[in-house]
Amino acid sequence: MRPRAVVFIGNGFTIGLSHELDIFDWHDTTSLLPPAGKLAWIQEASIAEDFPLWNERRYPELLDHWKKFEKRDDFSSPSSFGAFCESLANERAFESFHGGEAGRHTLSHSRSAPLQLRRYLWHALRALTNRFQTALSAAGDGSNPWPFPLLRATSRWPLAIALRQLAELWDLTIVSFNYEHYLEQMLQAHGCSCQCLRLSDFRSPEPLQVGSFRVIHPHGELATQVPAPGGCAIGFDDSVFGMQALTVFRHIDLGQCELDFSFPPKLPCPDLPDLVPPGHDDSHILGARSRNRAAIQWFVKHADVIGTIGFSAQRPDDQEFTDYLEARRPGVTTFWIGRQPENGRESSDQILGNLPGTAGHFAFDAAVAESEFLPWVKTKFAESLSRPVPDEQQDIRELVFSAVNAIMTEGRTFCRSPTFVPGQAAANLHSMTEGHDRGTGL
Repeated sequence: MRPRAVVFIGNGFTIGLSHELDIFDWHDTTSLLPPAGKLAWIQEASIAEDFPLWNERRYPELLDHWKKFEKRDDFSSPSSFGAFCESLANERAFESFHGGEAGRHTLSHSRSAPLQLRRYLWHALRALTNRFQTALSAAGDGSNPWPFPLLRATSRWPLAIALRQLAELWDLTIVSFNYEHYLEQMLQAHGCSCQCLRLSDFRSPEPLQVGSFRVIHPHGELATQVPAPGGCAIGFDDSVFGMQALTVFRHIDLGQCELDFSFPPKLPCPDLPDLVPPGHDDSHILGARSRNRAAIQWFVKHADVIGTIGFSAQRPDDQEFTDYLEARRPGVTTFWIGRQPENGRESSDQILGNLPGTAGHFAFDAAVAESEFLPWVKTKFAESLSRPVPDEQQDIRELVFSAVNAIMTEGRTFCRSPTFVPGQAAANLHSMTEGHDRGTGL
């Protein structure tokens, strides 16, 4: 069994990706509302469709709350998004009532700012992700289908290389606080296999194959949709909330309904987008079938290494991050990859660095992830293999030792998912190293 790593991913990853692809002039996720500045094109596109996104008729309670928020003495545009979302944390976007039958729930949602915020975010993020894929596909010669353009554009990006190496060496769990799926798309384009833990009845998981990773979105995600109650996949038009319905009661059987997963989303905005804004609790529309918190705590508890990449853990996410880390075991190693602010250390770096009972904390600037972080990952991986293991795992352990030596001495990478055959370490190693070098620059 390979050692386990848990990596928390935040918006810093998306911002870094935008800079790497040179699209930050229109793909700035620093502040998602209102759609102004670098995101003004979203509003302009919605006006062209005769359905303005940022409009009092469409989201009356949301815009009213924003106007009041702008007048606060502590208002700051660069940090306005998280603070604004937190200001709505005490208002419920929906209520869920169990109907007494397995999976049967009644949901009520009122015409409220928190609900309109989730719907606004869904539309804004869909516009961003659609343009993201279209722009990258158009940049190529058209001869290679998606996701090859993403592979080509990120083949030399240090963070892409670092994440791929983590997936190849460690049993990797990614906890993404982002709503979009750029990370999954990028790693899959690089040949990695993704296992998304959505709505599953979580139990102790099976070990991942080499080159695979699992991902959890504790704040929900853009791509998973539950059809509207009654089997209709099309949700209410946004104008319903602004002009007609004050409170809507819907009955839904979460145990029976089929889910749609597509990225970018193909279906219209659902009645209740499964997005949890910053500062709000982790209650999900699909929460009756999700055990995200329990799953994250389990992986943290069994992790040999815990780290962050582009995850600031700014308020209000700092407390949630700290709560997850409480499940860690003694002697875990921690790392941080990001960009330090001008006025000190990033919150996630401080939280990890101050944890008691760890085997050490290591901080890396994102710019040197390839030159400094990758050698560190291989060293820590080799050290973790030195722990005593049961006899029945020794064959696989010998295999992994040999594979690590191959990587460190020849610069090879794993190109295929191996089939482990106990007692045949040589054959297993051949299946892992067979193929071609993927040009990691190692």
